[in-house]
Amino acid sequence: MAAQVAAVADIWVYPVKSLRGFSVNSSLVGARGIGFDRRWMVVTQKNSVKEGKGTHRFLSQRTCPRMATIDVDLGYLPDDIHRGPPYHLILSSSGKKPIVVPLLQSGRTLAVDIWNDTVFGAVDQGDDVSDWLTSALCGANFDRPVRLVYMPDNVKRMVNEKYDVKGNPSIVSFADGLPLLLASAASMRELNARMPRRMPINRFRANIIIDGDGLEPFEEDDWDVVRIGNVEFSVAKACTRCKLPSTNQKTGHQTGFYSDPLSTLREFRADSKGDLYFGQNLIPMMEAGIPTPWVQKGDRVVVTKLKTEGSAFREGLGRAPPSAFRKSSSSLLAAAATCPLFAHMCLVVAALLFHCYAHH
Repeated sequence: MAAQVAAVADIWVYPVKSLRGFSVNSSLVGARGIGFDRRWMVVTQKNSVKEGKGTHRFLSQRTCPRMATIDVDLGYLPDDIHRGPPYHLILSSSGKKPIVVPLLQSGRTLAVDIWNDTVFGAVDQGDDVSDWLTSALCGANFDRPVRLVYMPDNVKRMVNEKYDVKGNPSIVSFADGLPLLLASAASMRELNARMPRRMPINRFRANIIIDGDGLEPFEEDDWDVVRIGNVEFSVAKACTRCKLPSTNQKTGHQTGFYSDPLSTLREFRADSKGDLYFGQNLIPMMEAGIPTPWVQKGDRVVVTKLKTEGSAFREGLGRAPPSAFRKSSSSLLAAAATCPLFAHMCLVVAALLFHCYAHH
């Protein structure tokens, strides 16, 4: 089959993991995804090497929502755009003088842990940007020095082999686990229709936003292969959502796992374990003979293959089971116990939430 279902409405690049991104009209697509997406990452030194083999571990909005307030721009020479790496980053934050960070592709390297992976050979970007980021991020709920690292072309972080395309291993940047994230504007409209207050789709930090008159909410769950522009993508899996979408991407204010949009997703987009889903993770299927793999706004989105199980995944989602809520509540209470002033209040609130949820 081959059917156009939508078009590309927007393309977003997030050069530094968990910092702000920006919209572009078009982008090259490489094996790692959108050009220079999440090739930089903020890391902190680990207290222990018991988990993972690295000396440093990634930092994200999950634990440091203030990262959402730092703007990122890429600096190119006038004749160099889209032809190679940018020659510098520009980071800016309210109340601070912007910093220009020359791209270092060699020099001191660090072994950095990101989830269950250890990336060897990440290039440290220097003390100046380390000091700047530490000053910008420290305070509130975070008070440790940070460093910025870059993934050069010769460093290969492998995608989990169960998502290999036609037996060919895939690589990924410092994204959570897969090269790209696609989100549907139709699915966002459905989610907004269920919430008391509308939210922008940038809460989900997708790379490619699609829309179209005939696009049905969450029909992307059923896709196996799509062609966007001149690039074909394997639709590897639906994206499991953590608490990050509860972070306002303008202010950095995070409301947590028990607030929208997650609380509404929990009503109709949860599996039997309580995991929540929004968006689809894509892997570029890099074909020989395509001189410039490219996506741009307005490109057609053509579904060339549906999943063999059809809509079974989508039909299997629903309201999160009470058992999943109880498990998450236990984790919340354990975290509250580390803050004595608020522990009692948190216990009361958690109990009320569970009561309301169980009897809704």
